[in-house]
Amino acid sequence: MKRNLRLIAVVLTILLIFALTGCSNQNTAPANDAPKEAPKPEYPTKPITMLIPFSAGGSGDVISRQVAMIAEKYLGQPVVPKNVPGGSGAICITQMLSLPADGYTIMNHSTTMPFTIASGDLDVDIDKIQSIATVSGSAQVIGVLSDAPYQTWDELLAYSKENKLKIGGSQVNGTNHVFYLKLLDKTGLNAEYIPYDGGGDTMLSLLGENVDAIVLSCEPPTQYVEAGQVKLLGITGDERNPRFSDTPTFKELGVDGLENELIWRGYFVQKGTPQEVLDKLGEVWKQVLADPKWDEFIAKNGDDELYRDGATLDKMLRDTIADGQKYFAK
Repeated sequence: MKRNLRLIAVVLTILLIFALTGCSNQNTAPANDAPKEAPKPEYPTKPITMLIPFSAGGSGDVISRQVAMIAEKYLGQPVVPKNVPGGSGAICITQMLSLPADGYTIMNHSTTMPFTIASGDLDVDIDKIQSIATVSGSAQVIGVLSDAPYQTWDELLAYSKENKLKIGGSQVNGTNHVFYLKLLDKTGLNAEYIPYDGGGDTMLSLLGENVDAIVLSCEPPTQYVEAGQVKLLGITGDERNPRFSDTPTFKELGVDGLENELIWRGYFVQKGTPQEVLDKLGEVWKQVLADPKWDEFIAKNGDDELYRDGATLDKMLRDTIADGQKYFAK
C-alpha cells in the first residue's frame, strides 16, 4: 500500500512539473512576436523657422517670405520667417549652428556669405553648413535719385572726380561691396562705401538723401524705378535686362569684366541633418519653383529664377570663397 502511494506521489509530481513548464512556455512570447516600435512620424511634425540674415524689405527678406509661404503648402507645416541681421550674416549663421540639426531651422543667405568668409570677416567653418538649393539670381545695378545732378553713368563718374560720393550697399564685404570695389578698380570712381543691413535699409538711405547712389541687386529698387523716384545708370550682364530695358549694361558703357557679377539666393541647414529631411526639403524646393504663385511672383520681382540643387550649391559656395580670397588678397 505504501509502495502504491509513493508511486502515485511520484506520478503526480511529474505531471505537476509538466503542467508548470507548459504554462511557462505559453506565457513566454517568442522574440519575433515582441511589440514593434511605432514608426517615426514623417518630417515635419511642427513649424519650421526660416532665418534671414538681412533686414526687412530687402531682396533676401522679400524672396524668403515668398518661398516660406509657398513651401508651407508642400510641407504641411508653417514656415516662419525671422530676420536676424547684423555682423555681416555672422549672427544669423551662429544662431542656426547653435540649434539642433533636425531640419526645423532653415537659413537663407546669398553670395554675400562666401564673399564675407573669403574676406576673413566671417569666421565660419563652411563644412558645418549643408546646402538645400538656390531659387533665384539677380544682376547688380547702380542707381541714383531721379532728380540727382547726374543722370548717366558718365555724368556720375565725372561728378565724382570733384565730389567724393557716398554709395550705399548691403553688408560689408558682401556681394554688393565686392561689386562696388570692382567698379572703383575698373573706372577710378571716387567714392566711399556705406554698408547697411539689407537692401531695404539701403534704399531708404538713398530716398532720405543720406547717400548719393546705391549698388544693389535689381529687386530693392524696382518699385522706386517704376514709381519714377530712382534711375538706374548701369546693370551687370551680357545683355540688357528686359525689366529695365532703358538701363545700359556696363559692357555697353565701356566697363568690361562685370558681365558675371550677380547675386544668387540659397537656403541652408546645419550639417548632420538627416538625409531623409534633406531629401524632403530638396523635393519641396523644386515644388516651390514649379508653383504658379512663384511664377507670378518672379515675373514681378527684379530677380530671375535660378535653380541649383544642394550638391551644385555646395560647389558654388566653395568656388566663390576661392575666387573671393584671390580678390581680397590683392
